[in-house]
Amino acid sequence: MNQPPGFEIKGKEEYVYKLDKALYGLKQAPRAWNKKIDNFLVQQGFMKCVNEHGIYFRNTTNKLTICLYVDDMIVTGNNEGF
Repeated sequence: MNQPPGFEIKGKEEYVYKLDKALYGLKQAPRAWNKKIDNFLVQQGFMKCVNEHGIYFRNTTNKLTICLYVDDMIVTGNNEGF
């Protein structure tokens, strides 16, 4: 490994950081994030839509709906007080 261009330190060119776990930039990153958010939403009482796996809903008085696409999320509901 080499120090990134523009971040070299004179006299310490052999010093580099060792990453214990890198997530961003990997092919598995979106899958790992989706698995984590999926577990969280299910624990919070949301149900996954059977036809569209990126949509979660919770039938409470507020009728919350969450739509996920890769790393973007939209939250909507029918309570104007939020």
